[in-house]
Order: sequence, then C-alpha cells, then structure tokens
Amino acid sequence: MGPLQYCIGYLRVLFSLGLYGWLAFLVAVALGIGASEDYGPIRKSLNPIYNTLVAADMPPNLPWLFIAASFVVIALVRLVHRHVMWEATLPRLEFSAVKTAPGPLETETVTGGVSMTVSEHIVLVFIEVSNKPRSRVGGKAAEDAWVTALFENEKTNQIREVRYCRWEGNPKPRKDYFMTEKQPRYQTEWNVRTLPPNGMPHRIDFCIFKGNGAIFGFSGPAQEVEGWAAPDLKLWPDVPIKVTISIQAANLQPNASHSFRLMAGKDFAVL
Repeated sequence: MGPLQYCIGYLRVLFSLGLYGWLAFLVAVALGIGASEDYGPIRKSLNPIYNTLVAADMPPNLPWLFIAASFVVIALVRLVHRHVMWEATLPRLEFSAVKTAPGPLETETVTGGVSMTVSEHIVLVFIEVSNKPRSRVGGKAAEDAWVTALFENEKTNQIREVRYCRWEGNPKPRKDYFMTEKQPRYQTEWNVRTLPPNGMPHRIDFCIFKGNGAIFGFSGPAQEVEGWAAPDLKLWPDVPIKVTISIQAANLQPNASHSFRLMAGKDFAVL
C-alpha cells in the first residue's frame, strides 16, 4: 500500500464514524455549547486548580477546540477499536505436544524390470497445529501454510534444515512411482495447506525414526526416496537435538514457531 492510498484509507476510517459515532459527536457539541453558556462560573471555580497545574489562567472564553477534541477522541477510539478487532481475527496458531505414530512402511522398487516391495517398521514423529483466532467471528484462515523444521545438534551445533515438512493427509507419490523415471512424482502444491479458523488440528510429520535406530528429518519430497530416508536429512543418534518448527503462511505475521528437544538411539524420546 502506497503512502497516498494509506492516507486516503486513514481519512475514510477517521470520518466514517457510523450512526452512533456521529450521534455521540453531536451530543458532545450540544454539551459543549451548553457548557459555554455556563463557562464563567465553571472557570471561576476551576481556574485556581488550573493555574496551579500549568502556571497559567484558563482562557476567558470556552475554546471551540474543546468541542473539536470530542470528535478527535471519538475517531481515535474507533480507529483503535477497528485495529483491535482486526488483530482479533488474524490467524493464531497453537501447537500440540510432540507425538509418534508407529507402523509399517511399504515401498516398491523396480530393479531390472522386476518390481519388489520392501516392508519395514518405522515411527513417524509429528506435531499438530490448530488455527484459533481470538475472535471466531470473522476469523481468518492461515492460507498456503508451509512448514520448516530446524534441527540443531546440541553437542556440535551442527544444523539440518527440513523445508516443506509433510502435512499428513496431503497427496503423496504412488508406490509405483518409487525408483522410476516418471516425473513429476511429487507436486509442489502438496507442500502447503490452508488452516481454517475452526481450531481443528492438522498433523505435521517432521521426523522419521527407523527400526535400526537411525533418525531422519522428514519432508513431503522425502516420500520419493526409498524408505523415506533422505541421506542429506540424516540426524545424529544418541545426542540431544533442539528442534524448531516454523510455519509460514500468506497472511501470518510473524511466523508461528515452536521449539522442543528430542533424542534418538535405541529408543526415541522427547526431552
């Protein structure tokens, strides 16, 4: 929004007081005119206090600025009210505790024209997020939300970043697309999700724990990799790892983030 557009919008809000606002202003003017007729006695009683506070006498006549100030005060109150209500309808994301979902993983590979199905036991590590604006009336959705997970080795300070963690329930590549040349196998639009303002939880899969004790960061595109274990997203076993989940959306400012610690070795644990 340019400066001119902003000024025009500001004036439009400033002067659009509405029926009750203008009635209040007219009442303020009427009271101000009535007070001007009795200003002499009022000035006589209040002038000593006024003089003590500001070291000057009250003006001999009631300034019309006092009446105009009523309009300014009403307009400012309305501006603040609009801003507060606008803020109350913005997306506000809340995170759940970290959870796990164990289960089998079957992937299909093609070698020499022969299709083979590989089955293994994995544990998906996930967190849920809900959009709960302070005001449900007129609440706004977090549109095209996408997720980044930042993993930090607390011993060596090494960093792994997983962009586009998987929204559970979004489409994923078909089994027969693994290890083939079919393109595209994973669609870019599957990385995002719109979170409506209804408080419904949405699951984010950000980490995968393998049966052999290996742990990997997990993203939507990692579903293209055999066993969902992307080599560049492999994490560190038997050390505390700080995890920061960050969600960005088209109308979310600032980004929503949540941090916690985990460790994986023979078992997986949230610290």
